Amino acid sequence: DRIKKLMSTLRVGDDLPLEAKTVTEALAACQRKVEERNSDIRSATLEYDAVVDAQRRQVYGWRDRLLDAADDDLDCLLKQWTAAVAAAVVASVRNDDDGDAAMLRSRLGQVFVGQRALTDAALDDLLKAPAFLGDADDDDESPEAVDQTLCLFGISVDDALERIAQLRPADQPTRLFSALALRRLDSLWAAHLSNLAELRDAIQFRAYGGVQPIEAFQLDAFKLYTKLRSKLKADTVYSFFRLLIPPADE
Repeated sequence: DRIKKLMSTLRVGDDLPLEAKTVTEALAACQRKVEERNSDIRSATLEYDAVVDAQRRQVYGWRDRLLDAADDDLDCLLKQWTAAVAAAVVASVRNDDDGDAAMLRSRLGQVFVGQRALTDAALDDLLKAPAFLGDADDDDESPEAVDQTLCLFGISVDDALERIAQLRPADQPTRLFSALALRRLDSLWAAHLSNLAELRDAIQFRAYGGVQPIEAFQLDAFKLYTKLRSKLKADTVYSFFRLLIPPADE
């Protein structure tokens, strides 16, 4: 602005070449600032994209497993997810101020249709027991640990698979599980991408509070990703056990 006023005062024409050292240095400084800002924008974009891309690779890995897995692998995955969801139900009741055996029985019954009812004493033991599986979102638990957890809850995935096969003889039960998981995963992933875009737009305001936006984005994006995993398992397991309900025409 100072240079612009000076040129106006001296009545310098627009077609006159400017060779003054002051003007040259000022223009060079402006160019450097613009280039630095553009570089920061490109760098930040790459960092944000790296976070999303890492999650995308994980999700696509799940899809590939669900699409290509053999029946035995799907059977193992179903049991892992079922045990994780059961453990999450117990955790939700524990965290409820009014949580008790009756609430646990009700919530387990809502999810795990047709499973053996537990006694009040067994339900109390579940509420008092340490956390199951260590991490409800871990898919690497041993089959023994998973089977032990399912036994504590009175859940038999093998019986459920057999009964579903009887109710729906035209379908392979483990493939039904795979189809349910894939459909829910695609829906949740689309919503997750939308949430990440909104988070990225809003995260810049954290800088006014002295927080690095990219660090805040990484943390919040991981929280959203964890919720996606948990909801995928909960929704898929819920839908799978609903298959035990006989069709209306029966």
